[in-house]
Amino acid sequence: MSIRKFGNDALVLALGILVEPGGRLALETLNELNEDVLQLPDDLISESVQQNYYRDRLEVWSEILRTRGRLNKGKAARLKIAQALLALGMTTVAFLLFVMIRTILR
Repeated sequence: MSIRKFGNDALVLALGILVEPGGRLALETLNELNEDVLQLPDDLISESVQQNYYRDRLEVWSEILRTRGRLNKGKAARLKIAQALLALGMTTVAFLLFVMIRTILR
């Protein structure tokens, strides 16, 4: 693995580019949850079992969304720092070019 490849991979990981953000529960997801419950034997399916199952699954989903929110906040902070450093670098280069051109024209 080359240094360049490693740098690109590190950048992708740091910014979380490949991670698909979580969202609200889609109809497909709810159907999958329902199918999971329906696979239980009829004598085990009761209203309380269904409620507990859905509650447990929604708690897991909520934790995933909270984790994604924390990761996004960290990503936003790193991105803001990177943009500030880029602006500083661009300003420095512009200033040095200005000084260089001014010196040449004297």
